[in-house]
Amino acid sequence: MPSGGVIVSYFEWLQGLQQKSWPEAEVLRKLLNILDDAFDTISARAQRENVSMRTAALSIRVEKVGLSNGSAGFFPDPQPLAWVGEKISEYRLREVEIVTHGVFELFKIGVGPSSSHTMGPMSAAADFVEWLAGELLAATARVRVWLYGSLALTGKGHATDRAILVGLAGYRPDLINPDAAEAIIGRARREKRLMLDGSHMIDFDEARDTSYLQRERLPFHSNCMRCAAFTVDGRELMSRVYYSIGGGAIVDEEAVAVSVTPARLIDLPYPFASAAELLTMADVAGVSIAALMFANELVRD
Repeated sequence: MPSGGVIVSYFEWLQGLQQKSWPEAEVLRKLLNILDDAFDTISARAQRENVSMRTAALSIRVEKVGLSNGSAGFFPDPQPLAWVGEKISEYRLREVEIVTHGVFELFKIGVGPSSSHTMGPMSAAADFVEWLAGELLAATARVRVWLYGSLALTGKGHATDRAILVGLAGYRPDLINPDAAEAIIGRARREKRLMLDGSHMIDFDEARDTSYLQRERLPFHSNCMRCAAFTVDGRELMSRVYYSIGGGAIVDEEAVAVSVTPARLIDLPYPFASAAELLTMADVAGVSIAALMFANELVRD
């Protein structure tokens, strides 16, 4: 099911195409109809397959994305359907995972327009230059970035290109001043140079050093990017793959390889996998839900 932002963007695009503006009441009516239809579809899937509304919504979304990607030629038949089945099974398995997301993962300080396509890539680029700190950074003469799948398809519209410049300069979404970001982007594009991690100047030409691989998709997630650093003679110093998995969160290829995200490494005093378990645990412990969640927050860095 499309997100609210995607729905609104669709209406904006359609109005621009038709060169007219619809009355606010009509737009709201159309939006409500879309949301009602979406709810009915999800509810029917949840009842038919005996899964939660969340899993039903995710499976429908993955199914639609997989089929549309297949029809667009991103991978040959019958791979789309096989891939869809694998992803739906994966989402169903997530039903029993312990809830490890904290309040600051749900409510983030950051920049837009997109958490997955702006905040995620900025954090990934910043993480990459942190890995280069020291001798590797000093030896770096060039950095290249490859965007795959969804990031490549909608990246420029969601300011992924701008986010990468700011991230490579060493800034993260929750710490960057928007005015400073504009200055970094403007200087990099004007001079075709970038102060890597805020301390090491390199040549950086977006047209040469950023690649949009729209028809390539890495297995784990459609929002994928790879960063690599090279010496002056073209020798690769480091290469890292990142996935922007939603809400501004990122995981790297190492975490994916062992099926562990940073959140799962946390040892919670009150682990639960459902609202029913949360209520039971709070009742048994004699604490409120707020007190239980606060205790879980305290074990985080």
